[in-house]
Amino acid sequence: MVTFHWFKVIWVERKLYIPPAYQNNGYVLGVIMPKKFNIFDHVLVPKHILLSKEEAEQVLKELGVKPWQLPWIKASDPAAKALGAKPGDIIKIIRKSPTAGTSVAYRFVVPDVWVKS
Repeated sequence: MVTFHWFKVIWVERKLYIPPAYQNNGYVLGVIMPKKFNIFDHVLVPKHILLSKEEAEQVLKELGVKPWQLPWIKASDPAAKALGAKPGDIIKIIRKSPTAGTSVAYRFVVPDVWVKS
């Protein structure tokens, strides 16, 4: 829950602008922001499942691909962070689709800086 106390805020180009008169040494006065929230509670975020090593091997065998041939997701992605995914893991993403009913996708977790050798 966000609580605004006694001042006005203005949205400028998708950024929150708080007039300097309402700031004190770089700190905003009167705004209480939540520290954490569950991103998976949002209606637009699809279901993410971190696969075990055995499940990942089975999926790769069924698809006939190597892990790096899957679409990538960075370890810094908010969903990957929330799941605790590490580089090398595979995430299963289940989306609702108006035409297909449900759509399943797999993502290979890569580090933020990926260097091909």
